[in-house]
Amino acid sequence: MNSQLAVNNLKSAIELNPNKWQELAKTDSDFVKIRQHADFKQLIRQSQESRNQKSRKKSKK
Repeated sequence: MNSQLAVNNLKSAIELNPNKWQELAKTDSDFVKIRQHADFKQLIRQSQESRNQKSRKKSKK
C-alpha cells in the first residue's frame, strides 16, 4: 500500500467535500492502515483547523 498516495488522494477529497471526508477519514475502516502515519494526522489536523477558521469567520458576519 502506498500510504503517501492514499493521503494525497484523501487531501483532494477533503478539498472537494471537507465535511464528508474529514469524518470518514476518522471513522471509516478503509483508513485504518494510514491513520497512524504522520502525514495523515497532519492532514486531518490542518483540515480541521481550516474548517474551524471558516466557521468562525461565518459566525462573525
